[in-house]
Amino acid sequence: SRVFGLNCNLPGNPSTTVNCRSELNSTLYQVDSMRFMGGLEGKVFGSDNWHYTGSLVHAINGEDDSTFGSAFSMPNLRAGLSGFGGSGCLSPSNDPLLNGTVRPGSGACQFFNIFGSSVTTTAGSPLANTADMITYITAQDWQKFEIVSQVADFVVSGDLFTLPAGKVGVAIGGQHRRDSWSADYPAIQNAGQSDLQAPFFDRKAEQTSNAVFTEVSVPLMASDTAGSLDFTGALRYENTAGPGLSTTDPKFGLLYATPSDLLKVRGTWSTSFLAPSLYQRFRQNVVFSNAVDDGLTAGNDNLSRVVTTVAGNANLKPQSSTNYNVGFTLKPWSSWSFDVDYW
Repeated sequence: SRVFGLNCNLPGNPSTTVNCRSELNSTLYQVDSMRFMGGLEGKVFGSDNWHYTGSLVHAINGEDDSTFGSAFSMPNLRAGLSGFGGSGCLSPSNDPLLNGTVRPGSGACQFFNIFGSSVTTTAGSPLANTADMITYITAQDWQKFEIVSQVADFVVSGDLFTLPAGKVGVAIGGQHRRDSWSADYPAIQNAGQSDLQAPFFDRKAEQTSNAVFTEVSVPLMASDTAGSLDFTGALRYENTAGPGLSTTDPKFGLLYATPSDLLKVRGTWSTSFLAPSLYQRFRQNVVFSNAVDDGLTAGNDNLSRVVTTVAGNANLKPQSSTNYNVGFTLKPWSSWSFDVDYW
């Protein structure tokens, strides 16, 4: 195999020292994650029945991918094929292609040899591609992504009052969340001058979410002969910057237990909401094609290609669902239980 005219461990060539896969086409993935968290908790006005908790989280997740040898610069490749390649040939202020004072392949200007003769020739031959020429046409492909999340929560919980079956507990809270996502690409990809695909543009997007919620726990029955029945309920309202990204979602549940906890029967019903991520809304458009392998035309396999476009959608709608669960637990002995759930 060859990469830009260099031998890559060719069989029968003991002089080969370059491993193109691991040396010329190497990729480095660096992923860093940091998370800082602080919180507080305490009693509300010194009461033993009411408590508060608060927290602040700052998280950073970054990825830096760097590859050398998998892409090349189209302007530099064209210059090399025209005989004006090499780091010492072309410059923005003195382009021999414009003033005509330098002949192709003369002086510091070189031709790029795309043929196999660049490998089979002897060292120092004009047919061989120099290391400078290979570096000149090779583009470093890198991409950097960063996600930053800041979340603040505050919850107050306690007992509202007491019913014959027990205390009614309640919790009230709020959340503020801010997310940012950014993507950075090299200038050669911004300009669409690499051989990879269409231009890759730098992106940065942010969104803010605010939510309030409440939960309640109500003991409806507590009897030594009939057992216990408890009700739980929750309600959450959330608004996220974006089209239609706000919702109110409830949750209700019942739990019945026999006096000895031999049998427990439970059921819940709720709705849920998932807003699209910044990556899903603002990611870079990517176009690629795949060969078609049609089993009905075995003699013409892989002759057609399907073009696929993957793109972000700033107006992407949120996901929503309705959920329910019913089930029971049978526990005839302390060390053995049997569960059945349907959802």
